[in-house]
Amino acid sequence: MPLTRVTFSSNQLTIRDNLARAQRQYQEVQAPATTGLRINKLSDDAAVLPQIFSYRSQSLDIQQYKNNVVDVKTSLDYADSKLQQASDVLNRIRQIALIASDASASDAFLTQMSTQLDDLKTEYLSYANAKSGDNYIFSGTATSTQPFTGTPVTFAANGNSLMSQVTKAIQMQRNINGNEIFTGSIATASGTNLATSLKNSNSVSLDIDAGDTITIAGSVGATAFSTTLAVSSTTTLTNIAAAMQVALRAAGNNTEVAAVQGDGSIRVTSGAGAITNLQLSISGKTDFNTAFTYAASIAGGGATGSSDTLKTGTGEDTFDVLDDLKTALLARNTTDIATHLNRLDTAMTQVLNGNAQIGLRTQQLEAIESGLDHESVQILQNLSNVQDADISDAYGKLVQRETALRLVFSSTARIYAALSNLSLS
Repeated sequence: MPLTRVTFSSNQLTIRDNLARAQRQYQEVQAPATTGLRINKLSDDAAVLPQIFSYRSQSLDIQQYKNNVVDVKTSLDYADSKLQQASDVLNRIRQIALIASDASASDAFLTQMSTQLDDLKTEYLSYANAKSGDNYIFSGTATSTQPFTGTPVTFAANGNSLMSQVTKAIQMQRNINGNEIFTGSIATASGTNLATSLKNSNSVSLDIDAGDTITIAGSVGATAFSTTLAVSSTTTLTNIAAAMQVALRAAGNNTEVAAVQGDGSIRVTSGAGAITNLQLSISGKTDFNTAFTYAASIAGGGATGSSDTLKTGTGEDTFDVLDDLKTALLARNTTDIATHLNRLDTAMTQVLNGNAQIGLRTQQLEAIESGLDHESVQILQNLSNVQDADISDAYGKLVQRETALRLVFSSTARIYAALSNLSLS
């Protein structure tokens, strides 16, 4: 009896062990066949895990770069559409100006054209202040600040670049410099601006060159004076004002003042005697001479007079051009109309340059996007080589193990059936 019981117990353990082993072997081949992956848990092949994690990390990075490329292209496309609309407005303004410049145009017609110019300027301003969601698209990094405000219109944001990472090594600018496009980066001249970069209030260059000689002349009371200032590459408005003040005080009572103002003009304040015929001039430089002519006498006792408002920059302040063009039309000043139409052409070129910048960046982004697609495919292929199972082989093994498992189940059932009929007496 004891021997029989030991034998019966051993048989049960053997049967259970065979059954468990068959189930385990089936489960081992079931995962690759159903998931398509050779590595389904950390213990499957610890040696290749670092490669798998590396490839997966690279794949996620590539996907993020591709998302960034799409975001940048979307931002640039939107800016491009607004610049195209702005360009259309400037073309319409140019057409109106040409029609209204006809000498036979009636006053009523000019008034009507003036109203249209105001409406078009408002439309143009709306494109310059365009928003994408809650962000102004031409405000640089100050996206919550309306870029163009006030009367006259001035730039209130910044020209800084918004950058997005589009590859591991490349960042792409996602915005356009609104200050450059709409105002030509024109800034009001200040005491530190080089004299050689000065423009008058119509944004016409004063054409000052290093080596020019400025003659400062006029009278204080009955005393006439004349002095000169040699222009160098570092001469500033402050230097010019200081030379004026020295000459004025030498002819006056030493209380006269010449100082640069915030708008870029040089304001002269008289002392006890009146200042007359005051002018700064450079031989052959008409625009400079006009900008620094104090046509009216400056009465003695603290009266003031100012030169033209001066600016610096390389382009055109489009809003200033539109204001000046309207004034010239209403005054029927054909000379000024021609000047401002030329300035308007420069302003239109600035907008077109913005479109060109966007086109170039879009081409670069498309090339980058194509490269990312290729890199993504290569990384996924590398990942597949490391972790994917041979499906044909996996299904073959699964069928084999399933057959073996079925046989174990079948034999186990027969053994238990036989044992249950066994009589122990």
